[in-house]
Amino acid sequence: MIDLHLPDCGVIFNEETHEYIFNGRKLRGITGIIKTYICPEKYKDVPKFVLDKAAAKGTDVHRNCELCASGFAPAQPDEDTLAFINATKEVHWAAVEYLVTDRENFASAIDLVSTDDILWDIKHTRELDREYLSWQLSIYAVFYETQTSRKVKGLKALHVRDGNCKVVDIERKKDEDVKALLAAAAVGGMWLKPTVELDDLTDARALKAEIVKLKATIEAKEKQLSELVAPVFVKMVTNGQSKFENNGLQLAIKAASTRTGLDAKRLKAEQPDIYEKYKTTTSVAASYSVNLIN
Repeated sequence: MIDLHLPDCGVIFNEETHEYIFNGRKLRGITGIIKTYICPEKYKDVPKFVLDKAAAKGTDVHRNCELCASGFAPAQPDEDTLAFINATKEVHWAAVEYLVTDRENFASAIDLVSTDDILWDIKHTRELDREYLSWQLSIYAVFYETQTSRKVKGLKALHVRDGNCKVVDIERKKDEDVKALLAAAAVGGMWLKPTVELDDLTDARALKAEIVKLKATIEAKEKQLSELVAPVFVKMVTNGQSKFENNGLQLAIKAASTRTGLDAKRLKAEQPDIYEKYKTTTSVAASYSVNLIN
């Protein structure tokens, strides 16, 4: 039963088109941000028909659980719904599908909010992706606190599957990291995911996984940029243009050429006096390298 009134953010959600409208403007959802910046490779090898089937089942589970939270439990619940009822019987719900927004670019709906200001997300996936959930719920938390002036007390997932419902605590990301992600996503800019915090250097697998995801994002963005400007360069070559400039955009084609250099190693070996006379010394800042070894 819903027993706490939370402010309406003014967003209208069109379930049929899955569009969020605020003051006549379309706002983007959160799923696209996470897919682009957090886990671009997620489900890339899973056939579409498998994803569609899983999504349909997940939608049914969501709907049944949210009906229960709203006080409309079916007389004969299926095993997943019954598991949800048993796992949350001590929880008092404040809102179901509570819409939150930054009022500028993004909007989304929190599956469930309890009266103690805990945000909940229902998942039916085979494995619970805590990193995905951590970013998703952390974004919701930033929106929720701004919108309601209430402090989020915790983030939790309800993993409902095969007649079981596990309540899982989810780590909240730092607000500054969430806001940096949202700022980058608002303009389609690059964003470097915060470094994985390790107690020591033994947990290299987690760090490597994050590096692989980041490299995949960078490669995808570089490919997207190349595909975007390629037709313009082709047209420039066709028209014999080496430079294009308009509205603050400048594109240039550098002609093929040769480069002349000096073999410093050979000069030092064969003409050490000349090398010593003309050599220069400059300061080089400290740096690091990252190599992925299979």
